[in-house]
Amino acid sequence: MIVGDGSATTWNLPAGFGSVLYDRTMGTRRKFFGGFSCGTNNVAEIMAVLHPLLFLDATVHTKHRTPTVYVLSDSEYVVRAGNGQTDRKSHQSLWSAVDDIGKRFVLLFRYSPRMILPANVYGDTVGNLVRVAMATIPR
Repeated sequence: MIVGDGSATTWNLPAGFGSVLYDRTMGTRRKFFGGFSCGTNNVAEIMAVLHPLLFLDATVHTKHRTPTVYVLSDSEYVVRAGNGQTDRKSHQSLWSAVDDIGKRFVLLFRYSPRMILPANVYGDTVGNLVRVAMATIPR
């Protein structure tokens, strides 16, 4: 299960994200976070999902089974787009990466209200910290 959150405002300002990957079969929890010099909130929300998916794709062997990954997000855009309920005209390259990884996993996107789950609180807090820290780096 992936739970995360993104933090950004407009394309001309920094963006950040944080997420947590829970692996119930291994009983583990791994934290992810990152930032970029500019990006929208939707880009940051997608990256909160994509970063852990990239890790899963590199580390989980799916030859004999297709693992299910639940993605919990407080972003209605991410959940609707992830489930194919809305178009993906924006951010096509990011969604293409999600779809490519989704060929090896079953991805189930679910909405979770903001700040309900501890992992969402982590994602929100870290995403904001990264975004603010990115703003202090000279361009």
